[in-house]
Parts: sequence; structure tokens; C-alpha cells
Amino acid sequence: MPKCLMYLIVFLIGFICTLFVCLYFQSETVFQICPTNLSTYSLQAIL
Repeated sequence: MPKCLMYLIVFLIGFICTLFVCLYFQSETVFQICPTNLSTYSLQAIL
């Protein structure tokens, strides 16, 4: 499996999971936290 494809899959899984968590809690604070944390989580997952 190519590395870039693996990174893309990891990013998509992380994105979808975070989205579901945001929708599940439906809290204003969670909605504020999610977009900022998503990019850092994705970068940490890739690195």
C-alpha cells in the first residue's frame, strides 16, 4: 500500500470519527474544539 494512500485513509477515519463525536455530544464547546483539534490530531497521526 502506498504511503500517501495510507495517510489519506488515516486522515479520513480521524475526520469521520471526530465528526461523529461532535454530532454525538452536540455541545457548543465541543463544536469549537473539534475544528482546531482535528488538524493537530491528523498531523500527529501522520507523523
